[in-house]
Amino acid sequence: MRLIFVAGFSLLAWVQAATADQARVAQLFDALNMDEIISIMQDEGKLDAAATIEIYAERAVDDEVKAQIDRIFDITEMRVVLINLTSENMNDAQIAAATEFLNSDVGMRANTLETTARRAISDDLIEEYALSQFDDASELPRYKQFQDLITTLDLIDQNTYGAMGAQYVFMRQLGGTEALGLTDDAITELLMASEEELRVGIAEWLYGFFNMAYAPLSDADLTTYIAFQKSDAGQALNRSLFAGFNELSVRHAQKMGAMVAEL
Repeated sequence: MRLIFVAGFSLLAWVQAATADQARVAQLFDALNMDEIISIMQDEGKLDAAATIEIYAERAVDDEVKAQIDRIFDITEMRVVLINLTSENMNDAQIAAATEFLNSDVGMRANTLETTARRAISDDLIEEYALSQFDDASELPRYKQFQDLITTLDLIDQNTYGAMGAQYVFMRQLGGTEALGLTDDAITELLMASEEELRVGIAEWLYGFFNMAYAPLSDADLTTYIAFQKSDAGQALNRSLFAGFNELSVRHAQKMGAMVAEL
């Protein structure tokens, strides 16, 4: 399971207007290893896009299609969208507090483990292994801590919202095509019918990911990390990142749907 653009002059105008905010957000992004996270999103997006083309357009990905996919998942534009929404959703004090924690020993250790695990779990075999370590998440030694983190950050709802939003706009682009042929109401009904299964899958993935990512952290360090996530700065950071990731997911899905419809 993989949990997740302004053009031309509009992009340039925004960058010039936001220069003052960019310096602070850039420091926060450095502390978050955001360039690596965006790179992971780009790599996964391109792989999923190629698979989507083969399924819905029933054709191989040639050089022309690959170039279109590359334009959709442009890493510079992805970064700009995330910077923009982080600036909109976090104030100066929250940005400073989040940056300070992420540059602390515990913050750096936790974030490095998280980023490394996120890259690793992109591999289907590693994902399968991570999810095979438990039959029921409640059996995990750190289940209560993980549950606290998931609940505090509203991770199941946020991931579900992002996934369903992206699926809706993609399918809507194909609604009138032979590849799908569904009305808006039919698309909504289809997505609603699969929502519970999606939520279960997301929850399982989150527990498996946290169990793998935070295994090297001591209980004390994990408690400190969760305390930050529950703080005003931590929750503001989470909201801003989800706003950015979900916005990117929807934009990418819309562009992919339009592309598939034209092939």
